[in-house]
Amino acid sequence: MDGPFQGTPIQQHKVADAVAEWMRYINITFTRFEGQTATIRITMDPAQEWWSHVGLDATLIPFTESTMNLAWIDPSPTVLADEHAIILHEFGHVIGLVHERQSPVRGGKLTLNEAGMYTMATW
Repeated sequence: MDGPFQGTPIQQHKVADAVAEWMRYINITFTRFEGQTATIRITMDPAQEWWSHVGLDATLIPFTESTMNLAWIDPSPTVLADEHAIILHEFGHVIGLVHERQSPVRGGKLTLNEAGMYTMATW
């Protein structure tokens, strides 16, 4: 791994802008920290999907490993809506949010409303 945050300065700026959005809406502060001991260590490996460890799980990962992958952030200065949304999504995991399908409230069962899914797909 090449430091805690790979990517070009433009890609890093896109991540910082998305992270700032979280800070505007919830009582949290993210501080950029250069060094192997940063809690969130971002790689940009296009051979992998986008992913992040959830909440404090990142503190259990050895400092030589990444805790988040932000693959495919475009190196151009234009911020694409989907990449901004994915950065927000992955940092949601950083603050402890899980996917709805992982909620303990659903009791381990997943029921799909197929008709509703097809209706949503057509709007």
